[in-house]
Amino acid sequence: MASDFQINSGVRSLLAKHWIDLKKVQLGAFHGTVRLTGELCRLGGECASDHDPRLVDNLDAEIRMIRGVERVYFELTNWRRGGGGEWICTDRAARAKTTTSSSGESMVLNVQTSSQEGRQDQPKAAARRAP
Repeated sequence: MASDFQINSGVRSLLAKHWIDLKKVQLGAFHGTVRLTGELCRLGGECASDHDPRLVDNLDAEIRMIRGVERVYFELTNWRRGGGGEWICTDRAARAKTTTSSSGESMVLNVQTSSQEGRQDQPKAAARRAP
């Protein structure tokens, strides 16, 4: 069985391969159990907004392939697993950023908030077609 140090090293290498910001995610391995906590973000990118659920699925599968890994737990602040096992982005800004129009085109929303004393922030959105 691989040592916890070797598992830790393998997971860190994998996260670096996927350009994950290691400053925002904490990782630990103990007796074959890997635990990832924090915020899953890419280097130089906004947290979660440039990710899709396949990234988290791929990370999960690739971590499980590392020699010595028996279990993997994710405790991420910007992703959670749904009832059907699918990954759901919980970062409000990222969910609001991309949507699909009625014609099926992908649209990018620029969300701004205006604040007036005594009133709650109300989002204002301007849509443009995604490149």
